[in-house]
Amino acid sequence: LFRESPQGVRLLRRDGRVEGYVSLRRGVNATQIGPCIATPAAGEPLLCDALSLCAGLPVFIDIPCDNAPAVELAERCGLRAQRQFMRMCRGEPVHDQPASIFASSGPEKG
Repeated sequence: LFRESPQGVRLLRRDGRVEGYVSLRRGVNATQIGPCIATPAAGEPLLCDALSLCAGLPVFIDIPCDNAPAVELAERCGLRAQRQFMRMCRGEPVHDQPASIFASSGPEKG
C-alpha cells in the first residue's frame, strides 16, 4: 500500500511509540481509506486526518461493526453504511482486536 500511495500513509507516534497508522488510496469511484490500525486514542485523529485529505471527494471506508467508536465517528463526519462484509476463514480462526481496527484495507486487499 505504501508503494501504491506513499503520500496517503500517516503514522501517529506518542512518546516514541507507534500508536497507529492509516493509509488511503485513490480509486476509480472513490478514495479508499484503510487500513487504519490504532489504539483507541489514536484512531480518531488518524481517521479525521484521512477524511480531511478527502474533503469534497467520494470516500469508501470499511469499518468493523464491532468498533462502535469508529462507526460513530464516521457517521458524525457524514458517512453512512452502504454494505456489509462477513469475515470468513478456513482453518484456525483469526483472533483480531476489533477495537484496534478503525478501517480495513477493503475487500480487494484483505
